[in-house]
Amino acid sequence: MEKTNNKLYSIKLPEERQDMLDIVRTYLFGPIQNIDNDGLEVISGNGNVECYTYAIIDAMKKPDISVLLDAYDTDWQCLWKGEAFEQFSFYAPYIVKVNSGSRFSEWLLDTGWGKGWGIYIRSYLDLNKLAYHFRKFNEIYDEANNTWVMFRFYSPKTIKEYIPHLPIKDFIQLTDGVTRIVSEDYETKNLLIL
Repeated sequence: MEKTNNKLYSIKLPEERQDMLDIVRTYLFGPIQNIDNDGLEVISGNGNVECYTYAIIDAMKKPDISVLLDAYDTDWQCLWKGEAFEQFSFYAPYIVKVNSGSRFSEWLLDTGWGKGWGIYIRSYLDLNKLAYHFRKFNEIYDEANNTWVMFRFYSPKTIKEYIPHLPIKDFIQLTDGVTRIVSEDYETKNLLIL
């Protein structure tokens, strides 16, 4: 495991696809473990609170995802609402609860891993609370051009190149309620952990 900066870790994955997906599944569905604490003691609770796994899938990369989500009978929400959802649902991000061993999670990993469809989130929050939280970040204000722009925080490229370098206040706001972000590295095919 390589620490790429103070927030992002890169894990080299094996070439064999099944071995690679087994490692990915461990990070997506296994217990949350501290990766590196720089010599600091980590205090954790004694309770057994379930940590859920979610995928945020970019319909710009997989336009038929909303149809597939219904076909697989999954719990999901679009991160766009109202008129934006009605007009642009084939371009919207979707957050979906992913359960270990489910038909949908197996299809998503087998078919989508390595194609930049989106990211995975580990969180103790339920789907409604997490969707509500992430809807706040669909747009950001571009001060240089005095306009609002779409913020694709769910892109593997954004996870690697932008999110770890956010000012601490903005990073904390974005990751509030998030235990871990898991993504593919679009360049090296490594696993990224944030």
